[in-house]
Amino acid sequence: MHKGSRLAKAVRACPRVAVAGVWYRSVDGEVFRRFYDTRKPMRPLSGLGAPRGGARFTPKDGPPSLYVAEDVETSNREGLQVMLGAPVKPPMGVTRTVYTVKVQLSDVLDLREPAVHALLGTSAAELALAWRYRKDGKMPATQRLGSVAANMGVEGLIFQSTKGAGACLVVFPDNLTASSWLEVSDGKSILDRLP
Repeated sequence: MHKGSRLAKAVRACPRVAVAGVWYRSVDGEVFRRFYDTRKPMRPLSGLGAPRGGARFTPKDGPPSLYVAEDVETSNREGLQVMLGAPVKPPMGVTRTVYTVKVQLSDVLDLREPAVHALLGTSAAELALAWRYRKDGKMPATQRLGSVAANMGVEGLIFQSTKGAGACLVVFPDNLTASSWLEVSDGKSILDRLP
């Protein structure tokens, strides 16, 4: 993948797509309970651990980001970090909650597209490389890309899950425009909405 100003120039040149529809977010049951803690309530669309601990496109202490998947199974596999082919079974005592998230975005890079790979100087294989526990201590290419895209105002990145068959979407909430939003409802009322 390109680096520095060359990467920024490539991100600027990439075609953008709109994303509208239903995506899914799987969170740990302990986190779910904190959403309803009246003393310190959390929101279903809060960034949770991505910026705090890092994620595929979010470096540690990086930009606020929210990860969702296009289907429930991929969402749970990503949440539990369970590879395709292995049973999706949380460890004993661990529960999961899946939120249905309505998404309307207008400025997204689709990292599944070969033309986008060519512009960025990357490949599907590089985008799928392990981003944690790197022995070289360098920032993974995906986190460099996420940082540059977030700093340039891109609303999100669609990418192929490395755990499930579906795609994932990382959203940079600080970059949502007036016509873009994410929403979680219980069918009767809105539980959370960004922006």
